[in-house]
Amino acid sequence: MSRSDQNIDSSNVVDIVSNNAALKIQTAVRGYLAKKNYKINPLEKIITEHVFCVGNDPIIQIPSKLKSDRQIVLVATSGLRVLDIAGQFCASNTTYTPKICIVDINTNVKLFWLGIKEKIFEKAKSIEDVIKNINDNQYQLCGLPSRFSPHHNSEISAIIEALKKYSLEFGFDRLKKMVANVVAITHDWTDPDLFLKLKNIFNKIGLNDVYIYPSNIITCIDAGRFDADPRINQMFKNIMILNPRVSIYSNIQPELGMPSLMICSSVVDPKFLAKYLGIKEIMYDLSKQKWKSRHFCEAFRWMFEILIMILVNSITVFFHNMCVFLQNVFHKIGQVSKYSLSVTIPIHMQAIRDQFTPRFFTNARYDQCGLMKKTDDERYSRYQVV
Repeated sequence: MSRSDQNIDSSNVVDIVSNNAALKIQTAVRGYLAKKNYKINPLEKIITEHVFCVGNDPIIQIPSKLKSDRQIVLVATSGLRVLDIAGQFCASNTTYTPKICIVDINTNVKLFWLGIKEKIFEKAKSIEDVIKNINDNQYQLCGLPSRFSPHHNSEISAIIEALKKYSLEFGFDRLKKMVANVVAITHDWTDPDLFLKLKNIFNKIGLNDVYIYPSNIITCIDAGRFDADPRINQMFKNIMILNPRVSIYSNIQPELGMPSLMICSSVVDPKFLAKYLGIKEIMYDLSKQKWKSRHFCEAFRWMFEILIMILVNSITVFFHNMCVFLQNVFHKIGQVSKYSLSVTIPIHMQAIRDQFTPRFFTNARYDQCGLMKKTDDERYSRYQVV
């Protein structure tokens, strides 16, 4: 082999090594970017509870102008009710089957949907097969009440009735495709990293029409708190990341322990939701991300009023005691005999007390149990010792 041939072979080897190194670098970079943009990290803290297999939200009819004739994705929570909502969001003339992404912190929700897909619908060819599979596998579906619970049979009946209704409404073949398109994720609606990656995934596969159904998660976060929960702030921001075309929310009725109202909105407006869902009145600033609560302001005002009330009463008692002391002193030295001492206080005490009186106190509280008798004056309040 000549020297020139050896040089050519060595140069080819260098090129191959360089290309392999470049491919490895590109693979590593792409893998890193893929993990950064698309990989959903598992949730560290999850819960395991009963699943609302059908859901207890009120019935809602989606207006025609909010429906889509394109491929949509519904980001929702909980059980089978999402099938009805996803189907309603599709226009009547569309040929696309909606995709459904279930986000729920309850790990049993994911297991429930896996059971519905694999044990109930996978081999079913009609709604009758679905009903048979439910009866045969009812004790293997996760999240249902125990077989010894009195609610078990009623839950199974509710599942069957719901699926029969959806089959009549959308057709069995379409219902089966919708169930196959369900992807359940055990995660938190208040996690910003999750919704950024969902947005990247939807953009990657061309899902531009995003619909949101968080049910009553926002009102459940708010329930039982005196002030606005910062997690509500984060949840609204997460929903805005997806830029949904329509979002559906429900409330919690304390007397019933269940939702009584559903709102379908094309705009994510926290103040609007606060008013109609019973969330504590909040003001949301996207630029400064500030939350203020009516209840916090009320508590601060009450504290201020109580302090003013204590101060006014202390001053009043002080002047009263001073008058009594002076009267006794003057009486002893013979300067006061038959007349009581009257002192004019150069402050309109009654006006101050009326102005700063909290609602849960009465004016009688300030009279010091009748120690003073008040007489009115145009400029002053005259307190006469009796």
